Amino acid sequence: MDGKSVDNSRHKAKERQTDQKMQVLMDLNHHNATLHDNEKPYPSIESIYTLYADHYRKYMACYPGSSDIRILPIETVDMASLIHSQAMQHIKAKRINTNDQRNVLEMSYENLLKTYSNDLLLEKEN
Repeated sequence: MDGKSVDNSRHKAKERQTDQKMQVLMDLNHHNATLHDNEKPYPSIESIYTLYADHYRKYMACYPGSSDIRILPIETVDMASLIHSQAMQHIKAKRINTNDQRNVLEMSYENLLKTYSNDLLLEKEN
């Protein structure tokens, strides 16, 4: 294979990976909306956590490496953890990026996940 063919092959592989990741995100959006439709008035935190964990595994499977991605039980994430801190920063940044003026107050990890799920549903409806 010449250099141009190798570059073209790499480019196509990256495009496939991008398409796969986008499909996972679209599936998450769809399944999140379905979860909200099926569990009234709000989905349980266990349902939300399972949904996000499953789709995170699918997203990470788009990359080379082990498919053994372990996700700790939700009870292991407390407000002092790095995971909680990063989730807070992510939701704040996401709201800035989408011009969402709602304030994000310190909250438990469970409430952060509920907020993620509700925000994703609102984005789908808008």
